[in-house]
This record gives sequence, structure tokens and C-alpha cells, in this order.
Amino acid sequence: MLLVDTQEKTIIQDVELKLNIARSRPHSDWLKEQIHLEDLRETHLKKYKALPTMDDDISTLKGCSIQRVASVNGINEKALARMWGGDKRLSMFSYTIETVNLLLLPMIQSKKEALGSMGNDAPLACLSLFQPLLYDYFKQLFAQVTNPPIDPFREKIVMSLMCPIGPEANLLVPGSKQCHRLFLKNPIISLQDIEVIKATSYREWKSKIIDITFDKKEGPKGLSIALDRICEESCKAAQENYQLLILSDRKSGPNR
Repeated sequence: MLLVDTQEKTIIQDVELKLNIARSRPHSDWLKEQIHLEDLRETHLKKYKALPTMDDDISTLKGCSIQRVASVNGINEKALARMWGGDKRLSMFSYTIETVNLLLLPMIQSKKEALGSMGNDAPLACLSLFQPLLYDYFKQLFAQVTNPPIDPFREKIVMSLMCPIGPEANLLVPGSKQCHRLFLKNPIISLQDIEVIKATSYREWKSKIIDITFDKKEGPKGLSIALDRICEESCKAAQENYQLLILSDRKSGPNR
């Protein structure tokens, strides 16, 4: 980093420039305002004497645990179809046998992201005859170089999966409020941690659960009505000083 001061006609070198920025504000005090999941777990443990436990049926599909499925070597698509095909939650969220076989199982078995070619001859999500996942409608508009890979391990100096959630202060007004957020190490959290977040009262924070499903009888118009309701409930929760909003699809089923 280099700064050229045209008014003073001086050049400020890297170390001096960073020291000036670091000393300009009480950054160390601001960082103490950060909230982490460990803080929420500790508070929950003190209040309820135990961390929440999850029902077995949440982590299983058709009575066959994910771990058991992952332990089967050489499993083919037909076997997966018999094992997973009867679970209506897969079709409800647009997951296919191909997604499970080519993406999820390799990650479960090897703890690594599944590898594949960069080419993709599948039609765009907006032109698909099926109902693709919501994520498939978004494509990156830049050329990504894969060597070195963009990941939080080999490039942790410049890249991180950390996700701050909660009320966001004005970026143009530096202050401690910008640090007073819940910092997640990555965007995916366990079912146990989501229950901890739901029940949190740490630093007087509270969360609001908003149902994002709608009745099947309402038909296609029900989606528009549900979106309006979700927006209204979210705005009302923000006005009532809820720091965290949880959009829940737990009520989804045959009729929702």
C-alpha cells in the first residue's frame, strides 16, 4: 500500500500508512462488540442447562441416514432412486437424483467439493422445462481462474467465508455499531445452532421466525400474496427491534 499526498508533496510508505489508519480510531474496542456463535451457545447452555437436540427424522431420509448412504461404495443411480425417490421433500425443493449422486454424495464421502468439467450444456434455468433450484437462476459474469483456487484455506489472507448477520450500521459512518453483529464462520450452520439462534437472548438480541409457505389452495396467486405478507412481517419485526429474521419453510408439506 502506498499513499501519495499531493498537498504535502510527500509519499507515505506502507507501514506508516497502516499505522496511521490503525491509530485513527479505537478499532480494538470496536471489535469487542462482535458476537459469535460460541457466545450464543454458552448463554443458551447457562439458561437451559443443555443445548437443543434434534429429532432423528430431520437428519434421515426414508429411514436411511445420510451417513449410511455415504458409506455405500459404488452405489448407482437406480439404487439411489429407490432409496431417495420416495421422499417428497426432494422434489419439493427441486433436488434430483443427479444432484444427490454427483454433488452431495461425493462431498459426504470425501469431505471435498465434487469435481467436474467447466462446460455445462444444460439449458438456462429460465428456459428449463423442469423447476430448477433458485440458485441455478444466478450465474457469475466474470472469468474465474481456478489456479490457485479461490478458497478460505489456501487463500485465507484475502478470502473468507465469514458471514456477518444482524443489523447493519451505516458504512459511511465508522463506529462500533458496524461490529455489533453476529459473525458466522461460514454461511451453513447446523440444525442445533439454528435452534440456539431462535432462542437467543444474548445482549438482548431476539429472533423472529417468519413462515414462507402458503396454502396450496391459493394456487399461483398465493405466491404473490405470501411475498407481500413476508415483507410486511419482516418490516414489522424490524420496527419491533428484532435483530434476526429467520425465514422458515418447516411448515411445507402436501398442502403447503
